[in-house]
Amino acid sequence: MWGIQRSTLKCILVGLFVLLINNSAEAGVFGWFKRIDVQVSPEIKGAIALEGKPQADMVIKRGTFFDDSWSWDSTRTDADGHFYFAEKLVKARPVLYERQVALQLLAVDYPKKGDEDLFFRMGTSHNLKSPSSDLLAAGMHCELNADYTISYMKYIENPSGVWRGFHSKCRFLHADKVVVSQAELDAVDLEQNWESVYRLLSNIERSSEVINTDKYARDDIRSYAESGILILQQIHEQETSPEKLNSIPRLKQQFQTYLDLLNKDVQQ
Repeated sequence: MWGIQRSTLKCILVGLFVLLINNSAEAGVFGWFKRIDVQVSPEIKGAIALEGKPQADMVIKRGTFFDDSWSWDSTRTDADGHFYFAEKLVKARPVLYERQVALQLLAVDYPKKGDEDLFFRMGTSHNLKSPSSDLLAAGMHCELNADYTISYMKYIENPSGVWRGFHSKCRFLHADKVVVSQAELDAVDLEQNWESVYRLLSNIERSSEVINTDKYARDDIRSYAESGILILQQIHEQETSPEKLNSIPRLKQQFQTYLDLLNKDVQQ
């Protein structure tokens, strides 16, 4: 009797194990056919002004790009120039390739009747949904007469992630949390300039091995050296570290030495 019970129990356990594996495999295979929510626009809370004056009863169009086509809806500003759009999601199947998603906002009948003025645009691949984009759109104050400029958005969820560029004529309520500051942009630009200087020196060293036999190598060296001196001049205006500032004359002399050598060869 006990032997039969043990045998029956063993069969039940094996059956449950097989069922679990089959269900997991099925979920993996058929998960690709299930539709997911893709955010093509976060909830937007904004305000429109012209030379500081709120624009009442202005039509604001929202364009969302997904699956190779644009979709449009619109709203009107209130007496204080405020406008609102609810979050917009679309159903889609997961894909392995890059899928473009974009959002843009336009003011209708500006600067004159029949015109449309683009005052905000951002895009990415697959999905706009992120804490950063949600926070960015939670408070935007846009000036129609402002320049249309590019800014960069940080990723709150991944501080080391690549910044996402977006275009706008707006100030943002939560800029201190999600918008890259000018100081941060300047720091990156300075770092890239230093990297360029050492890369140019490395290029010169490689080309100098054939400087006496290869005309094209001499042309390259001249170009590298002249570029290096120009970049060092930019660095001198940006850099604040005394130690790094003190290294600039030495680096500049390295570039100048090669230029002098090339000029001497030409004179001879």
